[in-house]
Amino acid sequence: MRDDVERPGLRLAPPPSAAPRIPAAPVAGALVLAAALVATLSGADGARAPFEPAGFAESGMLAWLSGDAASAAAARSALRARLDRIPTDATTRSVYASFLAETATTAAERAAAAEESRRSVRAAPHEEGVRRASIKVMARTGDPRGAASGVRALFAEAPEHAALVLSEIEPFLPDDALKAAVPELPAAWLARSARLRQDGRIAEADRVLEALVARWPGDLRARLLAGQVAASRDETAALARLVPKDLPVPEDRGHAPLLALRARTRALGGDTAGAHRDAELATRLAPADPWVALAAGDALQTVDPEAARAVWTRALYALGRGEAFRAGRVAMLVRLARLEEREGRAVEALRRWREVLAIDDAHAEAAGRVRAIAGGAWPPDTPRR
Repeated sequence: MRDDVERPGLRLAPPPSAAPRIPAAPVAGALVLAAALVATLSGADGARAPFEPAGFAESGMLAWLSGDAASAAAARSALRARLDRIPTDATTRSVYASFLAETATTAAERAAAAEESRRSVRAAPHEEGVRRASIKVMARTGDPRGAASGVRALFAEAPEHAALVLSEIEPFLPDDALKAAVPELPAAWLARSARLRQDGRIAEADRVLEALVARWPGDLRARLLAGQVAASRDETAALARLVPKDLPVPEDRGHAPLLALRARTRALGGDTAGAHRDAELATRLAPADPWVALAAGDALQTVDPEAARAVWTRALYALGRGEAFRAGRVAMLVRLARLEEREGRAVEALRRWREVLAIDDAHAEAAGRVRAIAGGAWPPDTPRR
């Protein structure tokens, strides 16, 4: 389920020296690792008590990385004192274990961190944040199979969170442990593929997704994601295979994106009436979803350009103008601009391209089309007059 990829070294951070010279970038990187271990726990006890274990751990890490052994020891002592007073405080114990793991330089110190982590899970076996932190500690203290087992169990309950944790500890897992970490569950493979894609590992994400569809062909979530990937690349043959025109799809809001994809497959197969029906149904079921509108319009543009224009225009003016809607607005305007160009409406195309630039002034296609149209290169792809 993965490529052989070059992994970063597995060394822990070096112990502090009396007069350290630590570049800013490595310090920032180590702090990111430390924050990753405690981020899911930060503030968990805030409503119950003023003690903030993550704050002590982070300040201790800063001190340790800068060679301030006394301040690092003080932070460690504060966490330890809290546990001596309240041994059942699983959140603080998880943070303490994470801090010990980050600063460990000997096998004994790593073993101590692992034991504190195991104790935190025993105190709160159903607390997801505690379990996530424990998995990371196991990975960093030389127990990759324990970490893989923990991730595998988490996949069954919270696939997206498990996929994130797996991506964070992957450099510390051998291939067999990595493979064992992902259970034979469609939701687990789907989450793994999605996380790989978010991490920019596109080829690996595609392979996991392809294997998922082949293994569980009836899983509509997998077909939807694979179909969306194919549609985004304009791979029409793959789209028709993944979302065939006769694929049974429930007619409810949750399946509106898949109905929109089926509309495109039907249009490609010459079923204009079926394409219209699916596109209209999808947008009616999910009227506020811009991505459903985009897919529905994509389906209609080759068989009924006016219908596509209507779908995109309605969706555009229904969208808000905040940052959260920026990508949707740009995608909608780009489609409308291209459609206007194909139909020979230079003035309307120019207006739409300028609207794109008003939102995203670095949009290369919009900038190029504005220069071309305004400079007299019309119809599209003709030399400037």
